[in-house]
Amino acid sequence: MTNQEWIPPELNHEEVAQKIYDVENILAGPWVGEFGWELFCYQGYLRKLKYDYPHIKSINVISRTGRGVIYEDFCNQYIEWDCPGKDVTGALCLDWAEMPKDWIEDIINSLNLTSVLYIPTQQFIIQYHASGPRYEEYLKLFKERQKFIKYGKINSELKYDLVVHARSTTKYHTANQNWPLEKWNELGEILFQENLKVASIGITEHAIHIPHSDNLMNIPLEKTADVLASSKCILGTSSGPMHFASLCGCPQILISECVESGGKDNERRYKHDWNPFKTDVNLVKYENSPQDNGWNPPISNVKAVLDDLLF
Repeated sequence: MTNQEWIPPELNHEEVAQKIYDVENILAGPWVGEFGWELFCYQGYLRKLKYDYPHIKSINVISRTGRGVIYEDFCNQYIEWDCPGKDVTGALCLDWAEMPKDWIEDIINSLNLTSVLYIPTQQFIIQYHASGPRYEEYLKLFKERQKFIKYGKINSELKYDLVVHARSTTKYHTANQNWPLEKWNELGEILFQENLKVASIGITEHAIHIPHSDNLMNIPLEKTADVLASSKCILGTSSGPMHFASLCGCPQILISECVESGGKDNERRYKHDWNPFKTDVNLVKYENSPQDNGWNPPISNVKAVLDDLLF
């Protein structure tokens, strides 16, 4: 590799469709955006390429450490690479846009690939927008160009009354979307008193372990999928693990802005657009006041939705 840097070329779906008949192999990545967007605007797209173009001999994917399980049903080679940037939003990483010049060529050579189409991902291959004048057009393409599968195996030993993803991150200035730590702690005490079996999932850098819950933080994604597929429901604010629950068939209790507080886009995404298997989604009602803005409902409101689901 040289020290010279280059910016990955832009490549849209139409260009992929034009070029794909001239190649036998695909190299895609590195994925640098959010996990939720990887689940619903990337891996499903690559899987459908495999089904739509049977002449393709291999699809090879570069993405973050530990995420190979979401590609293993169609991916021939999975290359782990963690983007050094931290300002991640959607499909993008805003503080990282460059790669060493020869890096992709080195990977192609190391995999002994010939006749390769390289699909970079520092842009939106799937032009999904939750709002805007072209929403219906984009949603139609979004659904037509992707193929999804369910993740996780049901295991009675991994069944929980409640799985919690207690999001705690300042990623791309979204700390206002975290439910306060003191509320998570108080809820943990309430759930303990009611003798509910609870587990906390997530990555310690971006989530917290709530009191008295089984600590399943930082476990492999494959086991997280099994836990979600086996459990009664998951609770959390909007996050990648909450989106992953949709693909594991785990009913969700979502703390988020609702339609009434201006959060139509997020509600629509969870309930419909990013929910191919129609997994049950329950939004927590909130106090309609400026200080909570839909992201900070009282504990009693969260508990009421949980009770409706469990009892």
